[in-house]
Amino acid sequence: MPKKILIVGSSSFVATGLYEKMIQNGLQVDCFSRGQEKRVGDKVFGDVLNLKKNKFLEKNYDVIINYILIKDGGESKNLAFIKGLVLFCETVNAKQLLHFSSIMVYPNTEVLINENTAIETNTYKNGYAANKIATDTYLESLNGLPFQISFIRPSYVLSADRAAPFIKKLPFGFILLKGHKKAIMPIVKRESIHKAVIAIIALESKQPVYLFLPNSNTTKYAYAKGIGYKRVITLPKWLVLGTAKLCLKVGVLPASFYVRIESKFIESKYDSSITENELQLTF
Repeated sequence: MPKKILIVGSSSFVATGLYEKMIQNGLQVDCFSRGQEKRVGDKVFGDVLNLKKNKFLEKNYDVIINYILIKDGGESKNLAFIKGLVLFCETVNAKQLLHFSSIMVYPNTEVLINENTAIETNTYKNGYAANKIATDTYLESLNGLPFQISFIRPSYVLSADRAAPFIKKLPFGFILLKGHKKAIMPIVKRESIHKAVIAIIALESKQPVYLFLPNSNTTKYAYAKGIGYKRVITLPKWLVLGTAKLCLKVGVLPASFYVRIESKFIESKYDSSITENELQLTF
């Protein structure tokens, strides 16, 4: 019997196009997005904090894929959503929750990041990263659930209509690289994510964590050169971080802002071998 799938947050950037791919692969799929409660074909709308009470959602789903992050909600609202999502999974007898997270949940100073790396615990990260850390920490703390949770942690997701975030175009053909020559930010294509998600759904037994990122560990600088930029200006790590540390020490720079600056100079190596071997694909 084909599996019944619910994509929560189907209109998000990363999820765009997944529904069509799943239908092509013979899966039964419903999509959920925020809005006035209604159903239009396979698309259901409603209050994101009251999934359990939405009368247009099915009574049973095998796999639920969560892409939702309440960007303007802070940690408390995001935790409220995740707790409601867990209750919803129990109500509809789900066997699997695939929760989209991010590699931003890992410490900036980690030397090697793979599927077994622990996420950040004491952190000054804020915004998107802080919300992801809070929801992941809550989900990791749960025991005895009647369904399995798998965390999907992609690197920066790229498509034809989305530019790399660490490249700023300047006049006369120059670009400013937000980082130094050794800084690493792995990039994964959205199409690769869709292919990997469908492969995970087909598995009976799933890993607790999947990393969606290439193992090439290409630097930001090499990436910029590889896509054709000739005049690349990089930031001097010693000067930028040194100045930021001094400002932090004397109390004129908040710790959360320092962590944001530090993230521009991450040199962590990434290894998604467990994910690639299990799914029999490369990113």
